[in-house]
Amino acid sequence: MTILDATRICLRKAFVFQGRATRAEFWWFSGAVVLAFAAALGLDRLLFPVAMMRGMLPVSAGLFALTAIPMLSAGWRRMQDVGRPGHQMLLPLLAYLGFVAALWMVSAVFFAVLRQRVYDPWLYDAVKLFGLIVFPAGAAVGVFAGILILWWLAKPGQTGHNAYGPDPRQVTQ
Repeated sequence: MTILDATRICLRKAFVFQGRATRAEFWWFSGAVVLAFAAALGLDRLLFPVAMMRGMLPVSAGLFALTAIPMLSAGWRRMQDVGRPGHQMLLPLLAYLGFVAALWMVSAVFFAVLRQRVYDPWLYDAVKLFGLIVFPAGAAVGVFAGILILWWLAKPGQTGHNAYGPDPRQVTQ
């Protein structure tokens, strides 16, 4: 399988979340997306230097919009090839959302304390302790989930038929 074959297959199956995807299919497509993002960043730098200095990347954002669902579906099918449920691809996202929710809660309480203009040592220390515990724990869970997903994506697929369909390496076209 070549990078073009994998890209063609993954774009054609952009909204297919059932079945299985081989390692070659997933990783070649991932490589193609990385190369496309490198080119998009170059175009952003060339065409939109002022916007890029402000943190806006119009070409890269457009590419993300075009590749997010195909990348998710390819990963979903890849997870199913190793015998894992595809929805486990979302574990790092859940960890990230929990981390953001904790950040929002700590910030809201901290700013509420500051608005009172009354120094309450107990509440201030509670918010500080919560932040010192939740943030490192959230970051650790997110990193662990990401590494776990990468490990699953790199594993060889199950040989033969599994609960998610036939072995894509044995299917004749």
